[in-house]
Amino acid sequence: MKWIKATVETNTIGADILCEQIRILGAAGAEVVDSADIPSYEQALSQFELIDDSIKGPPKGVVFVRAWLGSDDSVAVLREKLALLPKQTGLELGSLRLSIDAVDDEAWKDKWKQDFGILHIGKNFVIKPSWENYEPKQGEIVIEIDPGLAFGTGLHETTSLCLELMEKYLFSDCNVLDIGTGSGILSIAAAKLGAKKVVAVDLDPLAVEAASNNVIDNGVQDKVSIIEGNLTDDVNGKFDIVFANILAEAILKLIPSMHSVLNEGLFISSGIVEEKKDIVTEALNNAGYQIIEVLIKNEWCAICVKKSADA
Repeated sequence: MKWIKATVETNTIGADILCEQIRILGAAGAEVVDSADIPSYEQALSQFELIDDSIKGPPKGVVFVRAWLGSDDSVAVLREKLALLPKQTGLELGSLRLSIDAVDDEAWKDKWKQDFGILHIGKNFVIKPSWENYEPKQGEIVIEIDPGLAFGTGLHETTSLCLELMEKYLFSDCNVLDIGTGSGILSIAAAKLGAKKVVAVDLDPLAVEAASNNVIDNGVQDKVSIIEGNLTDDVNGKFDIVFANILAEAILKLIPSMHSVLNEGLFISSGIVEEKKDIVTEALNNAGYQIIEVLIKNEWCAICVKKSADA
């Protein structure tokens, strides 16, 4: 099948806004290429097993958002949205310059394999694509992810921040809820760290399919359940730890309903642009949560809070 690859030039803040707009458009997939992800060649060498000298990302401060669209009509709607977004959001979103290319399924699959290598996160996590071989060192936790046609690696700063907090605070035999699971990487990591039960939820059926496949590939299907739903609307029971790697606006909407799904435990939220950190922390404080730790990486932050008995 032929697809239309639409690439929009934006910035860090604009990337998540565009991804949501692309999802609404019904795009078959999206990719975010952020110059901040690999700020220097030296840092890349310290994180990746292999790196191609010829691979160059966008200029510093620029983010490319790529969408795979099925028709010219979708491209036309995207153009209209790009013209309206700055006024609608009141935010500086970069140039929003749009470029169009045609690509087929096989070319797309090959593109993922070129861009996705072995990556080390936190103290012990190793993220690897399904087509790469890797011999783990003692204590390493290997997570195998196949992006498929719907998702990239799932290794945005927001995900890596969650993984770092998970290493510090997740305890054996806990029950975990993963809201906005995407590729399922956080749910898989929680299961491999010793969680007894993990429920992962996502509104996008493509995410549910991709996460379900990745859960099986990692052999944790006995611990992880994937459901399609919006935030906590379709979740039953209470959990010891809740992860929400979603936008700040969605986290603010989620906070009032957290009491229905969280035991006296931890709520770890990510996907928060640094300039909205204070808004989210204030809302959490007002809801009776105690701030345990805030991590910041490349304009993104993750917040770990504890629910008190009175919250």
